[in-house]
Amino acid sequence: MNHKKQKLTNLRTQASLRQRQQRSSWRVERSDVALRFSPTAWAKLVYFRDKSDNEVGGFAITDPDDLLFVREFITVKQEVTCVSVKFDDDAIADYFDAQVDLGRKPEQFARVWLHSHPGDSPEPSAVDEATFERVFGNCQWAVLFVVAVRREAC
Repeated sequence: MNHKKQKLTNLRTQASLRQRQQRSSWRVERSDVALRFSPTAWAKLVYFRDKSDNEVGGFAITDPDDLLFVREFITVKQEVTCVSVKFDDDAIADYFDAQVDLGRKPEQFARVWLHSHPGDSPEPSAVDEATFERVFGNCQWAVLFVVAVRREAC
């Protein structure tokens, strides 16, 4: 019985490693594109980053003719901790409805996920990557952007 349990654990570990390797395939390194922010959108994102020791997430509202220019940073109801953000499903639905009512297309309001990390790590966590793959994996394109505090070297 112990041998079967160990074998099952090994299989799960191997499957988890394969999933991690597959998950990282969404990353695209391109030097010819840049996400840019209006001063207001950047200030709001940094304000939320510095307001507490929790992560805060939201969505970018971009210009219709420049989908990588963040005009606004919009937050929705969410549960946050120092290591996670969980959006309220009803709040997401209301947000999407409101954006469509304003005449915006999904690529203007639902393709750039912005969130903060307390501390000095702007690298996406494994949970961030899994969430991004689950939520945005079928999109033609999407952006995961993490802002953190830069620590000055001594």
